[in-house]
Amino acid sequence: MLGFIFGLFFRNINCPHGQCSFRVKKGFMGYLPGIKCPNCENEALAHQREDKVFECAMCSSRWSMIPCPCCGTGISGSQGCYVATCVYGSYDCPEVWVLRKYRDSVLAKSWFGRKFISFYYAVGPMFVDLFGKQKWFHKLFKYCIDAIVAKLKATGIDDSPYNGG
Repeated sequence: MLGFIFGLFFRNINCPHGQCSFRVKKGFMGYLPGIKCPNCENEALAHQREDKVFECAMCSSRWSMIPCPCCGTGISGSQGCYVATCVYGSYDCPEVWVLRKYRDSVLAKSWFGRKFISFYYAVGPMFVDLFGKQKWFHKLFKYCIDAIVAKLKATGIDDSPYNGG
């Protein structure tokens, strides 16, 4: 239980590239130790979860995406769709686009949907941290997510590229 509560305040920022193992644990107030600001090169970069951006405490520059220090892949400030991103290895793939479109066009418009999104954003990252490298996790959730995506596509949500939240 303590790990769950601790995880609500100190989350990891992960590289979305499937072959990169870069991960940094967010410190107090969202600061990312060891990651330099792309603008001023100071290690004062923080993730602002509410605004879905990275912000430098020194120069006040803000980015929706920063490069991964290991592989250069863009790390998004929104960091959503944790389980699907883990399973498919990318935040930008057709299955994740469908889920993101559903979240933004349907779930975000209702009270229950917004509560579900908040709950998922609190629990999803910890779930991926605990089990994301396990084969059973990928197999189980790929099967489940594929079924959900097929149903959403049947209702008219397409799998074209999505640049929304």
